[in-house]
Amino acid sequence: MRRSCLDVLDLGDLEPVDSHAIWHAFAHRCERPTLLVARPRSAYVSLGYHRHREELDWGEIQARRVPVVRRRVGGGPVWLDQRQRFFQVILPRDHVVAAVRGPKFAAWILERVARSWRRLGLETVLDGHGEISCQGRKVCGHGSGEIAASLVVVGNLLEAFDPEAAAGILSLSRIAREEAVAAMRRHVGPSRALVVDPEDFVASLVQELAEILGDPRPGILELDQDLIARYRSLVDEDNDGWVRGAPNSARRSVKIRAGVWLHDLEHEGRRCVLLVEEGRLTRLRHEEGSAVTDPALLRRRIERDRSLAMLLASVGASLGDEDDRTYRRGGVDDVTRLPRL
Repeated sequence: MRRSCLDVLDLGDLEPVDSHAIWHAFAHRCERPTLLVARPRSAYVSLGYHRHREELDWGEIQARRVPVVRRRVGGGPVWLDQRQRFFQVILPRDHVVAAVRGPKFAAWILERVARSWRRLGLETVLDGHGEISCQGRKVCGHGSGEIAASLVVVGNLLEAFDPEAAAGILSLSRIAREEAVAAMRRHVGPSRALVVDPEDFVASLVQELAEILGDPRPGILELDQDLIARYRSLVDEDNDGWVRGAPNSARRSVKIRAGVWLHDLEHEGRRCVLLVEEGRLTRLRHEEGSAVTDPALLRRRIERDRSLAMLLASVGASLGDEDDRTYRRGGVDDVTRLPRL
C-alpha cells in the first residue's frame, strides 16, 4: 500500500439518487484515498450491477413510491433508508499492491470499519463470512469492486432494519416473502435500534482508516456533472440499458446474510421454500402447508420424495451430516449417490 493523504468528505443527508451518484463519480476520477460518509434523506432500492430487474416487485415499489438505482458493485436488491449510515472508501488502483486486491481488499477495509464501530461501543467484528456482525447479527451491508481505475468498498451501518420493506420489494411468492421476513428478523439488523452520533461515526472511521490510508484532510467536492447526470438517469425503471443478467422465472434465491439463503422454487405445481443455513437445510415449507424444521422430519421428507431431493441438490444444500456430503456438490446428478433414495 502506497501511503498518501486520506481525503474525508462528510456529505450529510443526500437525496437517494445522489447518495449513489456522487460516489460513482468520485470513483471515476479518484486521485487519492477518499472516504465519503452520507445518509439518504428517504428510502430507495439499490440493485447490483449484474442483477436483473425482474428480481424486484415493481408493484410494491410503485406503491411505496421509492426510486430504484443500479450500483456498479455486486450483490442483489437491497432496501436502503434514512436509518442507515453510508460509508464509501475509494482508492486509486495503483495505490494498492496486487496482494490485497479483490476480496482481500474488502476485508482489509472492513476490519478497520468494524474496529471503528467498536470505538462507538458496538460489539462489532468481521466474522468468518467476511461480514460485519454484532452479537451474531449482520449490521452492515457491503459491496466492493473496481470502477474505472479505482478500488471501491461501500457499506452501511444498520441503525435499524425493516424486514417487511426489505422482503416486500423482492419478487417472491407469498410464502417465500413470509419466510424471508422471518429469516431477516432472526439474522439482520441490530437486536434493538442504535443511536449513533453522526460526528462520532465519522471521527471513528477516520481514526481507524487513517492508520492504513494516510493522514486525514478535508476533501473537496469537485464532481463531473456529466457523470452525475449519467447516474441519475439510472433511476428510469423503463431504461433497459441499465439491465444486465438473466432472470430465472422458476427459481428465486435470496441471500438473507452470508451463509443463509432462502430459495423460492416450484415443486410439483406448488411453491416450495427452502431455508439453507451454512449449507444445511433447516426449514422446508410448501404452499398451503406448515413449515418443517425438525431434522428427523426433514430427513424423512427428503428420503421419500426424489424430486424434493433433486431440488435440494440443485441449490447445493445438505441435511447436515456426513452421509449427505454429496449434496454439497450442487449438481442434480449427485442425487444418485445419496443413501436410502
